Amino acid sequence: MVKVKNVLWDKRDAYEFPMPEFNYYEGEIVYQKWFKTSQIGLTTDKPNFPFRVIEKSNIVEVDDKSVDFSKEVAPVRIQVQGKTGTYTITAGTEVTRCTCPGFSYRGKCRHVEEFEMSLV
Repeated sequence: MVKVKNVLWDKRDAYEFPMPEFNYYEGEIVYQKWFKTSQIGLTTDKPNFPFRVIEKSNIVEVDDKSVDFSKEVAPVRIQVQGKTGTYTITAGTEVTRCTCPGFSYRGKCRHVEEFEMSLV
């Protein structure tokens, strides 16, 4: 069971219905390659809504144990050798980035794809 801070709690007076301070979810953790590093996914039992995306910073407890994902994690920089030079992959931020020309043109490249596949 995951206890998550309700992001609407600070605006609860704007709603006509009662607003809980925390939401509780159950499910298996899932990962999608488009998730940001600050997010996780939990399965649901709804076929048209197979999983929900939760910001890690809003998670308060997991299985009745306190957790704190709000601490900043320093980005990781890795040097990789490409066909025409050495490039830097920066991970641990919202989006994994690469300094190669392909990433700056398309927003994706094989260096980042290979790096993310090595994490699985």
